[in-house]
Amino acid sequence: KDCQVGEWEEWTSCDNGCGYGTRKRKRDVTQYPDNGGNNCPVLKQRRACVGYQADVCKQNLVEEQVEEKSERARLLPIEFGRFRTMKKFDPWKGILKNLYDKYFNEIFTRATYRGKYKILSTHHGCDKSEWANILTVNTTICVECQPVAMNREIGMRCLGHGVYKTETAWKAVDVPHCHGTWEMIEGHQPEVCDYNVEDEDKRNFIFL
Repeated sequence: KDCQVGEWEEWTSCDNGCGYGTRKRKRDVTQYPDNGGNNCPVLKQRRACVGYQADVCKQNLVEEQVEEKSERARLLPIEFGRFRTMKKFDPWKGILKNLYDKYFNEIFTRATYRGKYKILSTHHGCDKSEWANILTVNTTICVECQPVAMNREIGMRCLGHGVYKTETAWKAVDVPHCHGTWEMIEGHQPEVCDYNVEDEDKRNFIFL
C-alpha cells in the first residue's frame, strides 16, 4: 500500500508581526506505506512572508532605532562579497563560511540593500591596512547588506547598518585598532553599491 495523506492545513499567520518572517502549514499521514508501497510526500512546508501590524510596527520602530543607534557595524571590503569565485575570497572558508553556516536556513527573499555613510572619526590603526586606510574623516563610503549577513533575530537586516542622519559606530574586521564613527547620509536602498570609477572602487564595503 502506498502512503496516503490528508489535506493541507491552512497556512499559519506570519510569525513576525512587523517585518520578514515565516508562514507554515502541514498535513497528516492517514495511512503509512506498507509492503513496499510509495513513501509519504512532503508533510511540512514553509514560505517567507512580510508581517505588518500597525501597532507592532510603530512600537518596533521606536525600539529598533534605539537598538540600531547602539550597534557597531563590522566592515569588510566588497571583494569578499562580490568576487566569490576567486580563491582569495572563497565564501566557504573562514569568516564568510561561518555566516553561511549560521544563517543558511534563515535566508529568505530580502534582496541586498545598501547605505552611504560619511566617516566622522577614525582611529590610527586603519592607516596600516591596505583596504581600511580609505576610512578617513570626511570620506563617503557605500556599504552593502547582503542576504548571507542578514540576521533574522533583528529583523532580516545587518547588524550596525545605521540610522539616517545619526552618528553610529563602525569597526574594520581583522584590522587591529581600526574603528570609528560615521553618519548615514543616504538611507537604505534595495540596490548594490555603485562606486565604480577606479579611484572610487575601494569605497565599496559589505557588512559582516
